[in-house]
Amino acid sequence: MKDLIVKENQRGCSIKYVFLIFNDHQILQVNEAISYFNLLAEDFLIISFKPNIEKVGINFLVFENFSFWDFKNRNVFKKFCAHFNFQNLKAVFTAQIYCDASLYFIGYWKKGFDVYLMDEGTASFNFIHNSFQAKHFFKMFVYHKSITLPTINFFSQFDLKISSPSRIVRYNNSYVRNKLCKQMCDEIWVIGTSLAQLGIISVEYYLTVLSSIRTRLGFAKLVYFPHPKESDFFLDKVEYLGFEIRFKNVPFEKFIIEGSFFPKRVVSFLTSTPFFLTQKFIMDVEFDVYILRENKFLKNGSVYQEIYKTYKKSKDLNFIVCP
Repeated sequence: MKDLIVKENQRGCSIKYVFLIFNDHQILQVNEAISYFNLLAEDFLIISFKPNIEKVGINFLVFENFSFWDFKNRNVFKKFCAHFNFQNLKAVFTAQIYCDASLYFIGYWKKGFDVYLMDEGTASFNFIHNSFQAKHFFKMFVYHKSITLPTINFFSQFDLKISSPSRIVRYNNSYVRNKLCKQMCDEIWVIGTSLAQLGIISVEYYLTVLSSIRTRLGFAKLVYFPHPKESDFFLDKVEYLGFEIRFKNVPFEKFIIEGSFFPKRVVSFLTSTPFFLTQKFIMDVEFDVYILRENKFLKNGSVYQEIYKTYKKSKDLNFIVCP
């Protein structure tokens, strides 16, 4: 970090764009933003709060992620912010607007730049119809003696409705589809979702859907790739239904791209993963998207129906209505 600080000071604080990332798959949206806004490598800085993430660009820093009560790691990040003077900052991109690192960094510089939320998954989509909560204002006040929160621009490839003054900055994937050829196995892979853990659908309904999939697919070997937010207690219930739990801490995209074989089928729910994969690669894999019924959503059901409409434009996905 010291070398970058020295170089930054010598260049007169030339960093204009900062990306805050927290998971491997968020690099996909970082690359899309770099392409969409035609960013030069020397103009942007990527700050990762997870180790061992693929490095992009020439300016890349890694910090320990921190929570509100994690004074040690928060103070390390505070010192970093004090060293840098982002006087030319034009925009901050984050995939998790509610997390402490985002709130701290955005609040530290207060005004004069745009803030973009990247559509990294369910949590970001959920933001569209949710405003900041009291706890976020409280954190901003503790961090910076201010309760000023930014207008959020949603950087997405989906054509979603968003309330003013926020806006959608819509991009089209810049991928050139590559053919991936691998040995096939007899497994069916199921991509887990955080919908139940976030209270968007009930746990009971989600388990009922998984049970119906188990019945529908008969004696096939079903391998379940959990979402990071799914608890061990919940995964025990999934395993009881006849699913094998595999690679909880490995992003599904990374596993299917870098692994040595393909499944014969991938099953998913409300996740952008199959949509991204089929746009980026040509694979001899069937992708099934199970559509959850709108009346089963406990909140924001209309938002997710809009997302389904976008998914249905893909000719590479099969759609199945859940019971």
